[in-house]
Amino acid sequence: MITGNETAPVIKTVPGENAKKIIEKDGSYLATTTKAAPAAVKEARGIVFEDVDGNIFFDFTSGVGVVNVGHCHPEVVKAIQQQAEKFIHFAGTDFYYSVQAELAQKLT
Repeated sequence: MITGNETAPVIKTVPGENAKKIIEKDGSYLATTTKAAPAAVKEARGIVFEDVDGNIFFDFTSGVGVVNVGHCHPEVVKAIQQQAEKFIHFAGTDFYYSVQAELAQKLT
């Protein structure tokens, strides 16, 4: 299990046997995208993630910009849980809701 405090990657074989199976299934059922790294993510904490074969990587993509505080930051997880109890998502272009307006106010 990773903690998010790892100081160096731990890389055995990439892709490992478990990742190869996932990559093959992905190729059979999903549209081709820009996946360049042959790593199948199992879990992530902070800036590191572990793949299904036990390799540990630094996530230099930061989840493509959506996890700039790191994966599974406790405060973010708590906020997501609290929000999910109310509603998951509404497009701000379709409906008004206070959280969006409050965030916009804080950003200005």
